Amino acid sequence: ERINTGCIVKSKNSENFYIVMNPACDLAERDNGGCNTDRALLAKIDAETDFLDDELAKKRVRKPDIQALTENERKSSIKSARQHKIFYYHWLPETEFFTGGFINFRKIATHTQEEFDQTFEKPSTQVSSPFLKDVVARFSSYYARQGQPDIDYEKSR
Repeated sequence: ERINTGCIVKSKNSENFYIVMNPACDLAERDNGGCNTDRALLAKIDAETDFLDDELAKKRVRKPDIQALTENERKSSIKSARQHKIFYYHWLPETEFFTGGFINFRKIATHTQEEFDQTFEKPSTQVSSPFLKDVVARFSSYYARQGQPDIDYEKSR
């Protein structure tokens, strides 16, 4: 019933899934029944179609044209995310009890306990420990990166 790092929760208002990304130390249960944080940190899990829509938008392909994608183009986009070439996604495979998708580290939000209880169903799935370490490492490295703006040399003159 309690959330832990890596728990997957479903929205009560949509078919969207989210993964809890708080560090484990923030969610450890204390003597008073609470934990070390007053907010749950969630990242949205994009369905394959949402992922493809986002990737097409970046390539300036109109949404109705998703059907025009060849199977190879679709597989290529998905393969890029699965092979971690797109740093703000982490792929979760489909299982018997979860549809799978792409954790989108750019789509994060925090919720108080009250907001969480109103918005999300109780957690029913959790990423297993060996794989969760990879998810947390990618999430951390995405937000800890130093970054460099892409400066257009011609415009800066």
